[in-house]
Amino acid sequence: MNRKKIILIFCLIVTIAFFTKLFWPFGEPPIQTIKIEEAQDINLNYYGESEKIHGGGHPGCNDWAPLIEFTPPVTPFLVRTIEIGACLKPEVTKQSVLKETFEIEIWDENLTVIGTSIHSISIFNEFPNPDWTEIDIPDVEVNSKFYILTWFGNNYNKIYIGAGEDSFPYGYCGRKGGIIKDKKEDLKKEHSCAAGWYIAAIGTRAPNVIIKLVGINNTPIPNVNVGLWKSPGVINNTLYETGGRYTNSDGIVSFHVPPDDYLIILNLRDLPEGYIYTEKIKITVTQEGITQKTVQLQTKNQMGTS
Repeated sequence: MNRKKIILIFCLIVTIAFFTKLFWPFGEPPIQTIKIEEAQDINLNYYGESEKIHGGGHPGCNDWAPLIEFTPPVTPFLVRTIEIGACLKPEVTKQSVLKETFEIEIWDENLTVIGTSIHSISIFNEFPNPDWTEIDIPDVEVNSKFYILTWFGNNYNKIYIGAGEDSFPYGYCGRKGGIIKDKKEDLKKEHSCAAGWYIAAIGTRAPNVIIKLVGINNTPIPNVNVGLWKSPGVINNTLYETGGRYTNSDGIVSFHVPPDDYLIILNLRDLPEGYIYTEKIKITVTQEGITQKTVQLQTKNQMGTS
C-alpha cells in the first residue's frame, strides 16, 4: 500500500470519527439525555376509563357548589390550572354571558381559602358541545390535601357541568369561605352531588428555580420558550433537560430541578425582533431555597455599540 493510500485512509477515519463521535479522542463519548419528569405538568386524575363527558346538571345552586378533593402526588405542589368539563345551557349563548362571572376557590385541608380567581362564564362551549375547558389561575402552593370550589352563585342555571360515577374523587358540596355543606356519605343516591364532578387540577412541584427575562428598560419579555440544560460531561457525561416552558406576562418562568449547575437555553425564534441571546448563562441550583436569575437581553444595536 503506497503512502497516498495510507494518508487517504487515515483522513477518512478521522472524518468519520469527527462526524459520528464514535471514537475517542477524535470525537466525544455518546451523551445520555435524561428528562426531568418532576419539572413537567402533573394532571390530577378526574375520570375513570374515559375522558368523555356524559351526564351532569346544574353546578350547584345559589347557596352551594361543587367541591372536589385532591391529593397531590408530591409536595409542595403548585396548582396552576383548573379544568372543568361543562357547556352552556341550550338557551344561553357566549354573547349573552360575556359580563357574567364565576369564581374558583382553592382551600387547604383545614378549609382555609388560600387562592381565589374570577372568570367569565363565556369561556365554556355552547350547547350541545360539552368539553374540557382549561382555566389558568394565579399559582397556589399546597402542602397536602386540598379542595377546589367552583362558585357560580346566581348564574348556576346558565351552565351544565359534567358528572358521573366514573369521575373521582367523589363529590362534596361547599359554600364560599371554606364551608363544607354535605359529604358524599350523607347524601341520598339520587342526589346529583353523589356522583363525581368533572373538575381537574393541573400543576407541578413547587419551583426551586425562577428566571425572569427582561429587555430595554427592564421591560418583561413574555412568550419565550426557556429550558435548563446541564452541561455535557460534568457528571457521567449526562445531559439533563427540563423541557421548555414559556415566560408569562411578567417575563417569568419557573422549574423544579435537582441541585446542580445548568445553562439557561432560549428558543431564539421566540425573541422579539431585534433582541439577541449570544452567550448561554450559567446558574447553580442548591439544595435549599429558590434560585432566582434575571436575564437581561440585549438588542443588536446595543451589542454594536458596546
